Amino acid sequence: MARFSATKKFHCCLVSKILHKRQLHGLALDRAIDVVEVEAMGRRYRPLILVKYLDDHVVKFPNETAWQLRKKLAAKPWAGTRPNELKDGEEWKPFEEHAVYECVQVQGPRLGTVAIVKVRMEVPADLPPSDDPQERAKHASGMRLNLYTANEIGTLKRVTAAGCSATPTLLEVQVDMQTESDLGRPGWVTPPWMPGGYIVYILMVKIPAQPLDYTFFWRMTQNERNEVRIAFRKAFLSVNGPLLSSHIDQLAGN
Repeated sequence: MARFSATKKFHCCLVSKILHKRQLHGLALDRAIDVVEVEAMGRRYRPLILVKYLDDHVVKFPNETAWQLRKKLAAKPWAGTRPNELKDGEEWKPFEEHAVYECVQVQGPRLGTVAIVKVRMEVPADLPPSDDPQERAKHASGMRLNLYTANEIGTLKRVTAAGCSATPTLLEVQVDMQTESDLGRPGWVTPPWMPGGYIVYILMVKIPAQPLDYTFFWRMTQNERNEVRIAFRKAFLSVNGPLLSSHIDQLAGN
């Protein structure tokens, strides 16, 4: 029996994978923060400097629920662009760190409910980061989200509104501004927050899932890959079908 079926509800990350082709692999989570970018095999690798401080953090959402970040499922850096490195017509994209957490509702009507939170947080572009928070604040985006993060939120809202079964349902989005004293705890070295930078929390329903990355897909049998393609087509048309029909009618002169 094939491992996947066209009707099985699983998280293919259909659009997210398209949006995140440029992601870089992270180094160990417990690396010290006083490190710099290293270059290997023609690619820059950045250590994680901020996201590790979010473990067990409680996030409050606009729907008056609160969720505690419990189990970290993934974390990685996301390379942005520095203002002085922009090419003609290129939009500035802040550097970010990404994480995925399993979370539990600790305030609200369904206490104990388990869900998923994606974290997208702005981080200093230069490593090691300055010890002066005012200096770090000079380089903050002023809450202007990285284009990829903004597009990811928009896409999740769209597929949720369309009732797409191949992506998890979006529950809420919370965008917070970092301050110098964010998430401080006794005994901690003060993390290098970016005052004026953003932290985005994307709350989603947790569903049985198998992340469908490039390597995993091409290790599947031909029949299994065809089943994924059928599921992708069904999901794509469920979201984009009306828009495509409208374009076809315009081209046909209807």
